[in-house]
Amino acid sequence: MNNPILRSVERFVTVADEGSIQGASRILNISQPSLTLAIAKIEEGFGTRLFDRSKRGVALTAAGTLFYPRAKEILSQGAMAQREIDDLIKHQIGRFHIRAGSSWGYCFMPGIVARLKAQFPELDLTFNIGNTDQAFPQLLSGEIDAIIGRINDEMPPMPGIGVIDLAEIRFVLICGADHPLAQLERPVTPADIEAHPFVAYEPDVPTLQTTFEPLFDGGTREINISLQTRSPHAALEMVETGSFLTCLSRPFAHKYKSAQIRILEFDAPLHRSRTGIFYRETLTPTDPFRSLISHLKKAARSIEQLG
Repeated sequence: MNNPILRSVERFVTVADEGSIQGASRILNISQPSLTLAIAKIEEGFGTRLFDRSKRGVALTAAGTLFYPRAKEILSQGAMAQREIDDLIKHQIGRFHIRAGSSWGYCFMPGIVARLKAQFPELDLTFNIGNTDQAFPQLLSGEIDAIIGRINDEMPPMPGIGVIDLAEIRFVLICGADHPLAQLERPVTPADIEAHPFVAYEPDVPTLQTTFEPLFDGGTREINISLQTRSPHAALEMVETGSFLTCLSRPFAHKYKSAQIRILEFDAPLHRSRTGIFYRETLTPTDPFRSLISHLKKAARSIEQLG
């Protein structure tokens, strides 16, 4: 570690973790006298001992125990700050880690990520599909650089994190070509679907419940979620058997449509979700980020055209 401030903190944390100067010096690849002197200077700065020394090694004092979690946080935040400063100076980024929800992740991001990699072959590019609601701590800590998914209006502002609206995604009701509801020549009603089992993409279960259940006698009954799966592709394949209904985003249903499925016209409004990108604001001046935004806005226009 080249930064002298972070290097001192790293030495303190390594000694604390190893419980000995000898073990820490071996990991840090510096001499024991140099490490002992570095620890002494840190203690001098705080005006108190951070370690108790004994023949068996070293142990944190009360002051050292208090400082230890702060030191771990300093290392984490310091490493991210160093990377962001480097990005700012170079107008480039060396690493770009992206997380996307299922609609964006399956329908648009694979092509976008491939184009980014072709444009910036030296970029350390990582892309994953997953529940975006659970990824914000990783965005704040710097483990993830951007999240593309649902925008929750109740989410408080996050320092250092920017947001760009992209597109509103609508959900549709889907059945197999041989399903009884596929034979109707009119819009499907809530009464029509009560007796039919659903296969649900697991992260969308709360969405299904809040969308359909108020339509059943004022919310006194529940939709019949017979199966749940972590794969929207599996949900569609089970729907193709003719036994189940499902509700997925229109982009997903459009991309993976087949002769074996039908998108049903429903006589009540279904769920709509605002989507966008959450990103570290220090990415803004970099070329890969600007390229990503350009690709995303083009995809957003195609989503809006789907309706």
